[in-house]
Amino acid sequence: MNNKVAIVTGSSKGIGKAIVIAFARSKEYSGIVVNARKAEEAQNVSKEIMDSYSKWCSSLAVEADISKESDCIRLIHETVDRFGRIDVLVNNAGVQEDIPFTETTVEEWYKIIGVDLTGPFVSSREAVKQMQKQVNPGGGCIINISSVHQQIPKPPHIPYATSKAGIEMMTKTMALELAKSGIRANLVAPGAIETDMNRDLKDDIYI
Repeated sequence: MNNKVAIVTGSSKGIGKAIVIAFARSKEYSGIVVNARKAEEAQNVSKEIMDSYSKWCSSLAVEADISKESDCIRLIHETVDRFGRIDVLVNNAGVQEDIPFTETTVEEWYKIIGVDLTGPFVSSREAVKQMQKQVNPGGGCIINISSVHQQIPKPPHIPYATSKAGIEMMTKTMALELAKSGIRANLVAPGAIETDMNRDLKDDIYI
């Protein structure tokens, strides 16, 4: 099947960009949605896909802040408006901040939880509504990008580690509930990757 449609959140750089390029290169996708908070960054990666793989794959850039429910819903709607379906959603967008526990404000807590846990929840919820309507083929796949810190403590990153622990259980529960609809939910929990997020931390003893 080479007419699958995939959305990858936070895909203008790092792991997310590597995923969309790999999807495009695979020749298994006819549509790939690139997402970033900044329109220009998403458009640059989308153009890179079109320049190299347009013979079999189209790409759409969507500016959206995954911490906002309305943006997550719009991301799904724009994808369906353009491509008519969703087969794969990769919840990759993530943020982390080096903040001591006693200095972590509620605003900083909500900011990180919003991107790393609430965003995947809302995006998945909306994508699943679409997947459950689809036929020929039915079903779909949700892939959540977590971290080894869903199980390994990471001071001083309590909101980040907490969100990753949450996404692990969310994924397991989703997988059981959605199996009857032919929708798979999987989780990938890598260690530190030398991306922009981790470049300054590669020598940190906590990684």
